[in-house]
Amino acid sequence: MNTQPNAAVPNPPASAALVAQAAANRLAGLVKPDGSFLYCYHAGRGVERPDYNILRHAGSIWSLAEASRHLPLGRHVGDAAQRGLLWLVGQRLLPLTPGLICVVEDGKIKLGGSALAALAIMSYLDTDWPRPSEHSTRLEKVADALCAYLLSQATPDGDFVHKRDAATFAVEPFRSEYYTGEALFALLSALRRQPHQTPLHVARDLLHGLAGRGYGVEQQSQWMMYAAETAWTIRPDAALLSYMDDVVDNILDVPLYRARQCSTPVACRSEALLCALRTWRRAGLEGQPRFAQVEREVAFNLSLQFMDYLPDGAFRRGFGRNKVRIDYIQHNLSAFSGYSRFHGFRTPGWQFE
Repeated sequence: MNTQPNAAVPNPPASAALVAQAAANRLAGLVKPDGSFLYCYHAGRGVERPDYNILRHAGSIWSLAEASRHLPLGRHVGDAAQRGLLWLVGQRLLPLTPGLICVVEDGKIKLGGSALAALAIMSYLDTDWPRPSEHSTRLEKVADALCAYLLSQATPDGDFVHKRDAATFAVEPFRSEYYTGEALFALLSALRRQPHQTPLHVARDLLHGLAGRGYGVEQQSQWMMYAAETAWTIRPDAALLSYMDDVVDNILDVPLYRARQCSTPVACRSEALLCALRTWRRAGLEGQPRFAQVEREVAFNLSLQFMDYLPDGAFRRGFGRNKVRIDYIQHNLSAFSGYSRFHGFRTPGWQFE
């Protein structure tokens, strides 16, 4: 895989929107009748692996719902997302107190699981997929209770507890570079949907505090960028633009993620850069040279990701490995659908340059 942004790259035979549609169809096709995913398999041999991860399950539903709001996806995608969401709600929720619910897996409560489940529900409810009204009402209550749990895990230092034991509720020392951004993105998404919910405003203060400390910059965190973008749509703020600039600078200056030659790390940076581009456009900064530079960087990343695109719409791990996992498809789907959304879905127009 060529990792230099100025190098010549192949011209894939599909637009970003068409790639995203195929990826969404493939991801939906991996949802089993009971609502769980065919989580991981070898593309060449078709061998399924037995492991599972509820965070990636929830994230995959979120990406399907988000893509459906901007791409002409079929009813079968909505049906698959609904099965996956109902399986998650039916199999992995742990009520703690009235109005407080978390996601549990293998006896552990991970902050990211509750955050991505809340995001999946909210994005699903924002689609036009048909569903019974009582179904929507129940899911709204679950999303609210999940967000209440996220808020309950905020710590005095302005971050969150990342992991607890489900039986004892004891805090465990595990930390993830993803969970805080996922939690903030979920809470700010809830605030955007319910601006009069006073407790949710805490999320803006938490984001500003962490951004001021540069949290997520060196990690090039796409989840923190999603959170910052969402916060900016609620209330434009120069400090948020400055934080997003810092993350973008780090991605541009330290492109080591490309050296791994795997599709998902590249896709995550594409997602982060697209958050910046969308926010800059809303802020009236589209005419600046930096805007065009970042757009070119995303286009190059997408061409690298395309090298691990499979004929059935899936994405493999990369680096010569044919392993397929649902989160590989999820992040590449989010990147390609995000780019096609950004460019107004020129189907079958725009091609990689």
